[in-house]
Amino acid sequence: MRYDIETLAPGTRFESWVQLVRGSDLDHAFAADVLAEFSRTGWLGGRTGIGHGQIATTRLRP
Repeated sequence: MRYDIETLAPGTRFESWVQLVRGSDLDHAFAADVLAEFSRTGWLGGRTGIGHGQIATTRLRP
């Protein structure tokens, strides 16, 4: 069986954005809650049990 793994060097920076167009107040509140939770406890990828995928987030705009 072949097993592959893809890795990124620690400190690799990513950039992303989220845009809601004509969202209701409920949509905005939900998106804000999801992003806040991801900022607190988010992980990318697998093998989190051994520390892979830890992230830090920064909010640039209100």
